[in-house]
Amino acid sequence: MEFDLINFEIIQIHHNLINVEKLPTLDHEVRVHGDLHARILAAARHVESVLRWSKPICLAYENNFMNIKAPSAYGPLVALEMAVKIHASYYDPQLPVNLWVPSQVKKAIGTRRSITGKMGKEEVLLAFSKCAEITHHLDCPIKEINHNTIDAICIAYAQLCAFRNTPRPPQPS
Repeated sequence: MEFDLINFEIIQIHHNLINVEKLPTLDHEVRVHGDLHARILAAARHVESVLRWSKPICLAYENNFMNIKAPSAYGPLVALEMAVKIHASYYDPQLPVNLWVPSQVKKAIGTRRSITGKMGKEEVLLAFSKCAEITHHLDCPIKEINHNTIDAICIAYAQLCAFRNTPRPPQPS
């Protein structure tokens, strides 16, 4: 998400889904360390190049949670999170890396509970599609964006809202 640093207005929302499974790995890393290690390194290298290209003022991510249906994914998620944090600190030791819990993100975009009390993907998509500030600045139609990318945009929006709500020192006149 690109926004004006003075008034915190959104300029444009770029989306690009990165499939870690499809990032190129180095053969020697796979042979020496194994496939998972090589994929995490490939993802971390990709994050490093994105950081150099985008020059962010912070990184924001959603906390990983234990998925009952796929508990074996938790370890690799934590390893990937650590790799991203390490590469972010190499890029800029002062770069904030902020963790967001899903309930905070859902609140920021105005997600409402369904009749059954659920706040799942459908409710997030509905709130996302009703948030004109987001949809006005997308670089493509909503129907072309998958739910993972929608989650990432919502996290960026939650971070932007936090910036807007952070008191700033008075500017000299």
